[in-house]
Amino acid sequence: MRSVGGLLVLLLMLVTMGETVGKAEAIPPAQTGADIRFLESANEVTRRIVMSPGYNREAARNYADTWCRGRNPTYNCGYTADCQNFLSQVLNAGYLPQLKCGDPWNWSCWWFTSCSDVSRSWYNVPTFNAHAQYWNGSRFSLRSSLYDLGVGDPMLSKCPGCSDWDHAAVYMGYGIAQEGTKQGQYTQLRSQHTTDRCRVWVWDYYPAGTQFRFWGVTW
Repeated sequence: MRSVGGLLVLLLMLVTMGETVGKAEAIPPAQTGADIRFLESANEVTRRIVMSPGYNREAARNYADTWCRGRNPTYNCGYTADCQNFLSQVLNAGYLPQLKCGDPWNWSCWWFTSCSDVSRSWYNVPTFNAHAQYWNGSRFSLRSSLYDLGVGDPMLSKCPGCSDWDHAAVYMGYGIAQEGTKQGQYTQLRSQHTTDRCRVWVWDYYPAGTQFRFWGVTW
């Protein structure tokens, strides 16, 4: 009995210590009804986050369809390139939990509360890629093929001659193309901002030699 009691005391001490370790502040996604839980990061730092019941691909797709040709005033921060900002909005609409910390340049974090309180990974493509790479195997999974993606997954691209990933789009699954070279045809689709595209063939308008990186949301 004495050894059991000692273990209980030790466990209580560990729990107390865990609660005092540096944590990222929890902020909810745009939707409501999420439960606050805890997730252990790769660096063994306890981060308080908002846990959702899973990535809601239908909600992500509906958001992309709603705003692919417009700007949601909440997120209209005047970015010269808006493609990653739009992708992050879609992920957020699908209940991918936000991760807030004290440093907006920390690529392990990803959040938006206002245009003046936002992580760089929310609106910058290379930093978002670093964020996905950091959480590869938990929040995201690097896919080898477009055919491994699901609706609402990120598509990143690098133009010929570019040194880093420079564009982001949302994979929209199969459907009827609304514009582009395959307008009216049933094919694989993407939507995006910067040059706004809504349900266009996934390969349309990319120059020859473009490289791609496909991230599947695994939450």
